[in-house]
Amino acid sequence: ARAVRAEMLNHLEQHGIPPRLVYLANHGIFALGQSANEVMQITEMAVKLSRIYAGALAVGAIRGLSQSEVERVERRPDELRRRTILSNQTDRSLDDN
Repeated sequence: ARAVRAEMLNHLEQHGIPPRLVYLANHGIFALGQSANEVMQITEMAVKLSRIYAGALAVGAIRGLSQSEVERVERRPDELRRRTILSNQTDRSLDDN
């Protein structure tokens, strides 16, 4: 717990915001958000990323995107629409519980 606290404070100092996701080696993740909906979105994306990484490693290696490539993808209309759809699906699943 002390190590997690120290790293979270370090991230906050460096970036001005807390991390949205913390990976705990052999223990899982912490997803941090302002609402249950945001936490669900972060968790679902972490699961998706894990599946993509596993597939990439199965066929060779992982090649990360450059910062400019990440920014380009984040601004694409289809990516913005995907996030809206995901948000709406998560809202509905939370309403069902």
